[in-house]
Amino acid sequence: MVKDFHRGNTWNIVKLRRILPQSVINSIITIEFNTERQDLPIWTPDLTGKFSSKTAWQIVRRKRESTLVSSKTWHRRVPFRISFFLMRALQNKIPSDDAGQIRLSTMKWWIAKGRNEVHSCILQCIPIAICWEVWKNRCRARFEEKKMSSWYIIQQVNHLISLILKAQFPDLQLPSSWLEKCNLVEKLRPVTHSQAVYWYKPNFNWVKLNVDGCSKGNPGSAGGGGIIRDHRGIMSHAFAEFYGQCNNNMAEALAMWKGINICKDNGFRNVMVESDSLMVVNMIKEKLKPPWQLTEIIVKIQRLTRYGDFEFKHIYREGNSTADLLANLGEDSKTSTIFTEASVLPAKVRASMKLELDGLPNFRFRSKRNKFLSNGS
Repeated sequence: MVKDFHRGNTWNIVKLRRILPQSVINSIITIEFNTERQDLPIWTPDLTGKFSSKTAWQIVRRKRESTLVSSKTWHRRVPFRISFFLMRALQNKIPSDDAGQIRLSTMKWWIAKGRNEVHSCILQCIPIAICWEVWKNRCRARFEEKKMSSWYIIQQVNHLISLILKAQFPDLQLPSSWLEKCNLVEKLRPVTHSQAVYWYKPNFNWVKLNVDGCSKGNPGSAGGGGIIRDHRGIMSHAFAEFYGQCNNNMAEALAMWKGINICKDNGFRNVMVESDSLMVVNMIKEKLKPPWQLTEIIVKIQRLTRYGDFEFKHIYREGNSTADLLANLGEDSKTSTIFTEASVLPAKVRASMKLELDGLPNFRFRSKRNKFLSNGS
């Protein structure tokens, strides 16, 4: 147990050296531990920290890299047996003399670029449906002595594609005719929803802390930033920090912890904290259990907020643009800086502050899932 290797508030280096190499000890002694909490084992491959056979299997198995063929062969709306048949056909494991031609023709469909989500679905599923229906009719002709009909195969392919599209896009109304269906699908465009997002000043005698974190690669090179403004919208403090290698959620939590520390050091006791990470906000509100990597920093934030009145709120990224710029500044500069005057901030950060102070919105654009319009409508 961990408790066997520390005395008081320090690690027992003598005991550690008996069983561990110095390189591991150097890593261990940087870890802060809390003597008030019980030691718990953590299964690091799982975000919850609990052992699962699924994550154990992920460790021991040899996972092949995804290829175009493997990603296109399987579709969640295509029955398993049909995709399995195509996989065997592409591997030349069915009694056919045309395996090479099947693969070539299939790849032509799969490398084509779809004009929209529905068009891409058809491009992926049409070779699967064609191969399946041709194979079924070939088997009927050979074993049941039924004549193969190209017209019947085309109708069956059209019917199968219609079922796939209905399952994938339930609100989409398409004509039954194949030509009319294709003409309409090529003209479809997603329905886009726009929303004006504003930054609002805090109430009198309150300050607002906006924070953001970024990770280039997630996980990757990460930074965080934040800005504190009073009820007039005037900046009190801002910061930009570099965190090395970590993921987005860790960068967001570290930026929040830094901003709250600045609030505490400057005597701000009524603080509205805004972040565009709904996940981190819910972790702090205890609506969501944090992954084991974030547990320590989330607990630190919760303890730090006990000294005053802190409210945590999720805000869209478009309403958090100044903090976003500061987070990217920290990652780009690879340094950590605290600003106490707006005049020394980069020009684009000052410009973002001015837009928010003047009450001008940023616009949020999102495509509505499975909602489409044709160019003629």
